[in-house]
Amino acid sequence: MPRLPRAPAPGASLLLVALASLPGAMAQTAAPPGVELPAFQPGLWEYRRQVLLAANPKAQESNVRKCSDPSSEIRQKMLELKQKGCQFSSLTPKGNQYRSSWTCPVPGGVVVDRNVVTVKSETSYQDDNEVRSSGQLTRSTVVATRLGDCPAQERGATEKQRTP
Repeated sequence: MPRLPRAPAPGASLLLVALASLPGAMAQTAAPPGVELPAFQPGLWEYRRQVLLAANPKAQESNVRKCSDPSSEIRQKMLELKQKGCQFSSLTPKGNQYRSSWTCPVPGGVVVDRNVVTVKSETSYQDDNEVRSSGQLTRSTVVATRLGDCPAQERGATEKQRTP
């Protein structure tokens, strides 16, 4: 399995990061059939990520601020996983939580991803993710908060702050 980076970009599930080196994705713009995603407001978002590897009990943390459209980014990442041969179990809403899982073939085995997105509002959500592969377990939590509108000069710009 490809090695995970120290702090993956926010919005990218650990599964997508792990599969990034596999052949194949062509960009499309629609979510898989039957999937309904919550609508988040585009703008300047802050993503606070904590990654915990089973082999290392100390969490790795990062904060990123960027102008984005989280709803579009989530749809795009789901498509990329599907295009890499991953099998998606339907998105299951329960209250303000959306549960899903993926099973993806990789050289030497499979990767299983379980994900829960807790929608607090159209400007705030938490993404809890668990990835299992070859006996390894990785958990991450992303707390995403919209900070406001994007200044015209900052559209697409990213400000990164990392904590060791």
